[in-house]
Amino acid sequence: RRLCDTWKRMREEDPAVDWLKMDSTKELEEMLTKTQLDFVSQMELGEGIALNEALRENLFMLLVSIMNQIPILLIGKPGCSKSLAMGVLQNNLNGDVSNKEFFKSMPAVDVVAYQC
Repeated sequence: RRLCDTWKRMREEDPAVDWLKMDSTKELEEMLTKTQLDFVSQMELGEGIALNEALRENLFMLLVSIMNQIPILLIGKPGCSKSLAMGVLQNNLNGDVSNKEFFKSMPAVDVVAYQC
């Protein structure tokens, strides 16, 4: 809700951002979900892996963080797709030798896991 209020103030100050409609919490959630699905649909999840909400959100946040070189701590209860998300990203982000054209322009990642 606070994000939507901030967005409304930004639109009043700068009409150039008017194209992105985020007037309500529902619109913001729909836009985020659609964007997440657009990115994740390019990934090969692997056989037997279901794309649930937790995995979708983890994949998106990790990908955004990696591409922008922003450190991220992925914290959650056991079984909420943290390690799975890292494995899926590692399998998809292989630089020039990636299976999907979408990922060929992105750098290859080397995962160094630290669990405690």
